[in-house]
Amino acid sequence: MLADLCRPGACGGQPGAAGLVETHISSLLLAGSRVCKLKKPVLLPFVDFSTLAVRHAACQQEQWLNRRTAPQWYVAVVPVCQRPAGATIAAPSQAQAGPVIDWAVQMQRFDGSQLFGHLADAGTLRADQVDALAGVVLAQQPQWAEWPVPDELSDTTVLDTRGTLAEVLGQVEALKP
Repeated sequence: MLADLCRPGACGGQPGAAGLVETHISSLLLAGSRVCKLKKPVLLPFVDFSTLAVRHAACQQEQWLNRRTAPQWYVAVVPVCQRPAGATIAAPSQAQAGPVIDWAVQMQRFDGSQLFGHLADAGTLRADQVDALAGVVLAQQPQWAEWPVPDELSDTTVLDTRGTLAEVLGQVEALKP
């Protein structure tokens, strides 16, 4: 499926071929000014993306959560459809064509050189940048209990995620002077 989506014109209505970046739980297709992020069909101790319904719900939850703090980056949750020529992701304004075989979060592409990992590698990541991010994350903590939990997501998965986030934030808080 990923090879199909990397073909010119197959990803989000962008005419060129898409680049591919993989993480342990996601595949990111870099297509022109857009990025399409697919959840890998995995079942791990900290995340369950094992079914199409759960991946769809996780995409919707990611979109809902991240649009609150970065609405300019999150475009839509879009279907990955099977067509005779292979898998495709239509542009948000296009109608879906073919059976849905997966889901993706479509985002605006941004300058990757500004990612904290790149800045840290270059020795240019500043403490005030890290503090600002931590402040944004901490400010969201009271709202976690209000996260919509789609029926497709098990309560265990959501509680594990909230528990992990709370643990990380506790560790961050303990580091404060």
